Amino acid sequence: MQLFDIPDRCGHRPSTSAAPPHQQLSQTAPFHLQQELYRQCCALAGTVAHPSLVSVPGARALSMPDAASRGEFMVRREFFHLHPSYDGSMHLSLPPRAARVVVERGWGEPHPIAGIHLPAGTVLLYGPRDRSEVDICLIVVQYSASHLRGEIDARAGR
Repeated sequence: MQLFDIPDRCGHRPSTSAAPPHQQLSQTAPFHLQQELYRQCCALAGTVAHPSLVSVPGARALSMPDAASRGEFMVRREFFHLHPSYDGSMHLSLPPRAARVVVERGWGEPHPIAGIHLPAGTVLLYGPRDRSEVDICLIVVQYSASHLRGEIDARAGR
């Protein structure tokens, strides 16, 4: 499955807070699923795991120090961070067209300062509630990484 083929997310959207910090308040991801998702994200080619440079204390991030950089990073080379266990949602940078798919299908929402102090395609991706949602979240993160490595032409959509 590819990002543009992801299904609609089941159920209501979780409640979130406005920035700062922009975080998920309900339907939080179980800790073991947060761990599984982050473990898989850390295995993406060319990524480096570290504490987030822009998020709340305890947020774990990924950067791409050697990326071709066809897109925009949130800060320096950070393109993704997973909020601490009490939250479990993530912020990541996507091309605007991909961000719209994530939002329209109910998997996330635009960051309140996207297009102002962050790239226009920065979204809050809701934390996974079950194993199948870990897979969807991973597809979104993989798309972000592939785009930043220059492997995807965001204008073409796929």
